[in-house]
Amino acid sequence: MATLDVIANAAARPGSPSDGDMYYQSDLQQIVLYDGTAAAWKVYTPDTGPYDLDGTNVLSVTPRAHFDAGFINGVDATGNPSDGALFGASSEVWKSKNDPDNLYTKIQTTASNQPTYKTVDGINGKPYFVTDTTDQLLTDLFRAKGPIGWLGEFTTVAFYNIINAENKYQGGGIGVVHAGTVNATAAVGTNRTIFWSNNTSAEYPYWSGFGSAGSRPDINGIANPPRMAAHMMMCQRNSAGKTHYFFDGDHGGASDMEGTHTGEFVIMHLLHGRGFGQESNVYELMAFQGELSSDDKNKLIDYFQAKYASTITGVSQANPAVITAANHHMRDDATVVISGVAGSPSAVNGTHLVTRIDDDNFSIPIDATASAYTSGGTVQKFMTDF
Repeated sequence: MATLDVIANAAARPGSPSDGDMYYQSDLQQIVLYDGTAAAWKVYTPDTGPYDLDGTNVLSVTPRAHFDAGFINGVDATGNPSDGALFGASSEVWKSKNDPDNLYTKIQTTASNQPTYKTVDGINGKPYFVTDTTDQLLTDLFRAKGPIGWLGEFTTVAFYNIINAENKYQGGGIGVVHAGTVNATAAVGTNRTIFWSNNTSAEYPYWSGFGSAGSRPDINGIANPPRMAAHMMMCQRNSAGKTHYFFDGDHGGASDMEGTHTGEFVIMHLLHGRGFGQESNVYELMAFQGELSSDDKNKLIDYFQAKYASTITGVSQANPAVITAANHHMRDDATVVISGVAGSPSAVNGTHLVTRIDDDNFSIPIDATASAYTSGGTVQKFMTDF
């Protein structure tokens, strides 16, 4: 029985490969093949799962797209731009992790539409795109594998921060998909964008396919949503054509929105809403063909919670206890999970409502005067399992 040699990562690929050399790359959990004609390695993704998110959380299905701002080339961090660079100014494209050879953005040649790439001040030090109201990255729908589109069920996922709470629609659109009609000449017909938004009094999801009925006025009940609130947003269409939104996990009817739209789902563009720009920090975008199981959705929650947890470096010996965690990106009244803190009273570890002090500090309603912090600890955004 033939077997493939296993390599750990892209750095372990042969320095002088021959045409047709093939390996199983364990960090990607994918087969890589060297194309001598193109003088490039090709990455092949299975049509179905499993899909390893981080070595711990493995989905039962493979996404059709997984754009991660930490892996601009879809493979590792070697192709990431420098901090503050306009993306597209150096002919960059953003490649999907699960299919970097066939799904990636077009070069954005219009300077006013180029998002800014950031490598500092992100959640847990992770890179992200920061966009204003005109920035967008388009995808090429008709690559070698044909259009990336389908009818029926889908699930999209985004992890992002809002950064503007002033004007309606300034929250903008994830723009990872349109639901419309694709024809053989690469035109997209009546399309509908899935996006999030906010104004001075609420944060809410919106799908333009529903018209005015597509907006849920408030997703968290917090007046004057603050800058930098982080969210995991999920939009899912089931076999009956019913579409639901979920923010930060499953909150039942309190945070989902139901509507019917049966058009084709097409991965068309990123970081831009139909008719509305966005002012957001975007970390990851995913699209799945089909409705994810509750188990897979919970694994996504675990993945985002672990990856974007902030490191705690201090706990005041006070009442209330003040937690120091650089760039924690938590808002007033956010629910967080703290774990791994040593020295401070054990009650510091657990689930708490926070009062935001500044970008690096927040307090929790715990009396920590009995003992001093010594080391350790992380803080995660609380999300509700499905």
